[in-house]
Parts: sequence; C-alpha cells; structure tokens
Amino acid sequence: MSDEIEAAASVATGAVLASAVEQANLGASSAEQGGCLNCGTKLAGSYCHRCGQTAHVHRTISAFFHDLAHSIFHFEGKVWRTLPMLFLHPGTLTRDYAHGHRARYVSPLALFLFSVFLMFASFNWLGAPFRGVEGAVTKTNNVAPRANAARIVLETAKLKSMEAALDKRGGSDPVLEKQIAVQEKLLSDLSLEDTLSSGLNNGVIQTGAINIDTGNAALDVRLRHALSNPDLLIYKLQSSAYKFSWLMIPISLPFLWMLFPFRRDVTAYDHLVFITYSLSFVTLLLVLMAIMAHLGPLSAVQDKIFTFAVLAHMFLQLRGAYQISVKSALWRSIVLGISALLVVGVFAIILFLMGAS
Repeated sequence: MSDEIEAAASVATGAVLASAVEQANLGASSAEQGGCLNCGTKLAGSYCHRCGQTAHVHRTISAFFHDLAHSIFHFEGKVWRTLPMLFLHPGTLTRDYAHGHRARYVSPLALFLFSVFLMFASFNWLGAPFRGVEGAVTKTNNVAPRANAARIVLETAKLKSMEAALDKRGGSDPVLEKQIAVQEKLLSDLSLEDTLSSGLNNGVIQTGAINIDTGNAALDVRLRHALSNPDLLIYKLQSSAYKFSWLMIPISLPFLWMLFPFRRDVTAYDHLVFITYSLSFVTLLLVLMAIMAHLGPLSAVQDKIFTFAVLAHMFLQLRGAYQISVKSALWRSIVLGISALLVVGVFAIILFLMGAS
C-alpha cells in the first residue's frame, strides 16, 4: 500500500514541479495596482510588463489552493495539446517550440520532469516492463521445482521402483527410463540453484571469492563493497536514476550535434529541445510498455514494438524538426538509435559508480 501512495505522490509532485517550470518559462507571478510588488515598475494593466507578475496579490487560504489548482490544470490543459503532437507529429512540435511557438505547448523540460515522475510511479504500481513470456516461463520453471521438490523426489522414487520391478522380470521400458531421466534432471537443476543461492547468501562476494581487478585499487574496493550488498546497490541505482535522469540530456547532445556539424541554421538549443522531447517520448513509451507487460500475448512482442516505435519516432522527429529528406532522416535515425545505446551505457556506468560510492 505504501508503494501505491508513494507512486501517487510522485505523479502529483511531478505535475506540480512541471507546472512550476512552466510558470518560470512564462514569467507568471503576483502584485498590486500602482507599483509592481516584485520589481517596483509602474503598472499599466493586470500584469507587470517588466517581470510578468500579476497586479493583484491575495493572501488567503482560498487563494493559495486556487493557485495550486490553476497551476495543475493549466499544465494539464497544455499536456493534452502537447502529447498528441509528441506522439504523432514530433518534428513539428520540436520545430515550433524551438522557433518561438511556445505558449500552447508544455516546455520540453517540464514534460520531461513529469514523464520521469510518471514512469517511476508506474513502475512502482505495475513493475518494470519487458518481462515477457520467456521471462515468465523461466520464472515458472525455476520456481515450480523448488516449490514441489518433495513431489519430484517421491515421483522419482516411484518410477525407480517400477524400473526395478521390470528389471527383476527381465524387461525394460524406454518411456519409463526417459521419465526417470527428466525427474533426475529437475532435481539436478534444483540442487544447482540451491548451491548458487546459498553461496551468495553465505557471502561469496563478502569473503573476496569474487575477483575484481579494474587496475584501480580504490575502485576495486568500492565495487567489492557495493556488490557485497546487492539489495542496497539496486536501491541506490534506482534512486540515482530517478534523481539524475536529466543527465541523459547533456550526454546525448554531442551525438546529435555530430549528425548536423555544418548546419548553420541549427543551434545547440534546437538540439536540446529535440533531445528533451525525444526522451520524454521514450519515458512515456516505457509507461505504456509497463502496462503492456500485463496484457498477455502482447507482452511477448513488446520489445519489438518498443524498438520500432523509438526508431520511427526518431525518423519523424528528425525529418520534421530539421527539414531533411527521407533518405537523410533514415540514415540519421539508424545512427541516432545506435548512439542512444551508447548514451544509455554511459548513463548506466555513471549510475553504477554513484551506487558503488
């Protein structure tokens, strides 16, 4: 129950933070007629023409909750205009925002913050995506022998007694022999799992049985210490991923810049808008994948759907945002897809080093 409450709080916090970013972008605030309470400029209307603060300030509880509701629903209204563009016309959205058409849309950073909060909240509720049918089968095959170990032993003993009876009569049964072999294989697999599990639980890593040699003694100590408590390491990785997901934006910038090194009409700001909207799409797509993991047959192909959707989105966004040909957008999409794997790898290394500290 606490996970659900925490996830709901994350979504609400994401909406409030994102709306705060939106207000900062638009410069909205508050004041009194005559002179702006924020900057002192003489007012000539409902808003200060210098800093954007409103002319009337209310210091009541109702005004506080009114501002809160306005922030959330104003952001929500922009979301429903931005999301269809993000999913269907990402290139137009990126180009419009980069070239000044911004009032209707959620800013890239605000949308990214909200989508990251939503992604981690959905993972708390639904679990991570890409578990798939094979993962479920493997999990079932691993759990079933352990849960039914006594039954397997009894069935094996029963089959062997039948085989012994046949041997006394001088006969044989290939089917029976095959069944015995299957049961013994199950017992062997179960024994191996128990051995590995007990080895980890008894502190194989803690006792130094695992050999870590990176060439840096201090780093080896940190890694060995981190691996000695996998649960704590995973918690640190999740926490760091949640807090430092924005690092993927600057990490991605050089890779995108290298695709357009000689375009004088394209600035680093345009690339940052492209990257942030693209990452927002991927995080929202991961939310859909987490839902799809619970939809039976669709869970078996969600990895293929995810890969196709990301590459198709890159193609549409590149073609629309940079006004390039189909051929140019196609090869750049492939290169950008490979670059995305490198970005994820660099980000994962940074997270691991943070978790090992």
